[in-house]
Amino acid sequence: MTSVNCTIMTDLSSSVFLRFSLAINLFICSIGVPVFLWATWKLWSMRYSKLFHVNFKIVLQLHLFGFLLHCTG
Repeated sequence: MTSVNCTIMTDLSSSVFLRFSLAINLFICSIGVPVFLWATWKLWSMRYSKLFHVNFKIVLQLHLFGFLLHCTG
């Protein structure tokens, strides 16, 4: 049973579809990480940031972190 699983995993690991999927994921991550960093910087340093309560900013930061997790798959 183990040798069958190993051959299937070997075939899957060298498939074109997997490489294409990983390339798309890398592209999405390369866009998502700068957006996350920019939004975090704007959230904590923008001019009107002092109007938001700290707890609200923390909630927004957690949502941004969830966005980053979503982008990385």
